[in-house]
Amino acid sequence: MKIVALAGLALTLLLPSAASAQPGALTQAGCVSESSSGGTCADGYGIEGATAIAISPDGRNVYVAAPATQSLAVFARDAATGALTELGCFTLLAAGDPHCVRVPRGLSNPVAITVSSDGRSVYVANLADEVTVFARDPNSGALSQPPTQPCIGSWMLPGCPGSGTALGAAEDVITVGSDVYVAAGGDAAIAELRRDPATSILSQPPGRPACISRDGMASSTTGKEADCTHAGLAVKQPTALALTPAANHLFAVDRGGRALWTFPRNPAGVLAMPSCVSPVDGACGIPAVHGMQAPFDVAVAADDVYVTSTVPGGVAALRSAPSGALSQAASGARHGCVTNDGSDGCVQGRALAGAEAVVVAPDGRNVYVAAVLAGAIDTFERDPPTGGLHQLDGTGGCLSYDGAGGICAQGRLLEGVHQLVVSPDGRNLYAASYNRSAVLAFAREQPPVVSPVATPDVPAPVGDPEPAPAAAAAVVAPAARPAITAFTASRKRFRASASTRLRVTLTAPATVKITVTRRGHRKALRTRTLRPGTRSLRLASLKPGRYTARATIAGGAARTLSLTVRRG
Repeated sequence: MKIVALAGLALTLLLPSAASAQPGALTQAGCVSESSSGGTCADGYGIEGATAIAISPDGRNVYVAAPATQSLAVFARDAATGALTELGCFTLLAAGDPHCVRVPRGLSNPVAITVSSDGRSVYVANLADEVTVFARDPNSGALSQPPTQPCIGSWMLPGCPGSGTALGAAEDVITVGSDVYVAAGGDAAIAELRRDPATSILSQPPGRPACISRDGMASSTTGKEADCTHAGLAVKQPTALALTPAANHLFAVDRGGRALWTFPRNPAGVLAMPSCVSPVDGACGIPAVHGMQAPFDVAVAADDVYVTSTVPGGVAALRSAPSGALSQAASGARHGCVTNDGSDGCVQGRALAGAEAVVVAPDGRNVYVAAVLAGAIDTFERDPPTGGLHQLDGTGGCLSYDGAGGICAQGRLLEGVHQLVVSPDGRNLYAASYNRSAVLAFAREQPPVVSPVATPDVPAPVGDPEPAPAAAAAVVAPAARPAITAFTASRKRFRASASTRLRVTLTAPATVKITVTRRGHRKALRTRTLRPGTRSLRLASLKPGRYTARATIAGGAARTLSLTVRRG
């Protein structure tokens, strides 16, 4: 991490470990930014207004789309550290980022990305009625567009020879085997596409309706309305998709209709008439569910379905029956819904305003939510038997751009995070920050590892045999990644004749740099290095004015304090 020395005091501390973090808790581990964010991030290209993010099944690559610049950036991921290195980028704009390769078609307002399970195809959903096609090299992660069909779209799009139906305002795309599904909010439909694993080219299945829509009609490349399966007039704006682990049901968030739809899917990939749940009592023919007043995104873990709500901000936990029917998860110690203000019969959470993205860790232990209005990422413990959620205790339950008044840990560049993804190995979470044009990396605290302890051989006694003793188990905590859990001052306002003491608490030993900056000045006054083991730093003899104290560790989130020195 690059630290800029400004007027004040720069010091290095080696601090002892504090209590270990809760399993699933996040620690900021780095970032890539279009502007490098004053030297705190690596420089990036093609990520101005970063919105969509996806990771390959092998965990070797991360892909980020930016609708503001109509770009797609490609990153290599270091599995050992979680660090990202940009390999290149693509753009549709002739006057786009000069570091990016221009594509002939596609990437027209990209908002969602998916990578096929075999790692050979990458698809990008675009609001301009199309899906962009890339073939992926599984060895390098490099992308290339099929020259004969770089995209598939509706409305006879120039340069897009692929013939599509029901792709109006494509907002999400997912794959399973050779099937690809697209949420087309503009057509009130879900399109069904067929993928060629050898070329990645998309086509629509022949001989049957290739979509299911609100009124049985949708846009097509002929410019005329096409026939779709009639899903019912209640379906208004499907925008986010998720599949059950067995892929026998598809869930679709309907933001316009304030509902979550369940579409049965047969082995041929065909979707059937849906059922739904809604926050409106009786709207789906069943009682209302709580915690999804304004549904936005959906994620699945085993039989559990999690739906975020932007208003008042929160997440609902639902259980899926074998038929696909949904019901609220059990309450109690683990909750069926959590909202920012505790309304709608839910438990009150922290920093959940404007909740949008939701993802589940691969081990199923945690659920993560991006809250746009709060500028935060929230961490929940998931209870597999009930599907209920519990926000992690203390500041481990959320990470926000400003610490949210002390209720969250403080991170950086968290403003405008719209999408999240967890690495397949469960060690990292990545976020796309629209407001800060950045890609953020976080380390995920791993749960303790249980390993068997060998029982020594004992000679068999004479007489009746006794049951052999059960093998013992030892809980071995994985090596903790250092993180700053607290940065405090004994006084934040004091006179020039007095002093204050800064204290830093860590989860593991690490070198900490503290920079005390006087606002409006750049020249460093003095620099000291404290010997290892120092727990705190005393500041004295400061001139009257306003100061910012900043504590950082390599690969971790910075913590800041505002200090005011008065005359006297």
